[in-house]
Amino acid sequence: MPGVAARDGLHVVVRVLSISCCFSVPAFVAVFWAIRGLAPTRLRLAGAAGGMLAGTIATMAYAFHCPEMSVAFLGRLVLLGMVLATLIGALLGPRFLRW
Repeated sequence: MPGVAARDGLHVVVRVLSISCCFSVPAFVAVFWAIRGLAPTRLRLAGAAGGMLAGTIATMAYAFHCPEMSVAFLGRLVLLGMVLATLIGALLGPRFLRW
């Protein structure tokens, strides 16, 4: 049944991205608080860097929890979670890093 396999695959993608985003929220708060204290002048770039760091921290936390250890899985889905955190950081940077 190809429909069942595709639906299960999509479920895994949504689950990994949602867990990765949830794990990155505390890191976002801490990283943005630290970056704001440095008084950045390029807010979007600083937000993207903070988002990438938060996504990396979330990826490390998820790696301890994740039962799947294949390189293809980690290389695609986890990297997608890090890119998503970077984009969110770039969008939120000008709003929350303003001083």
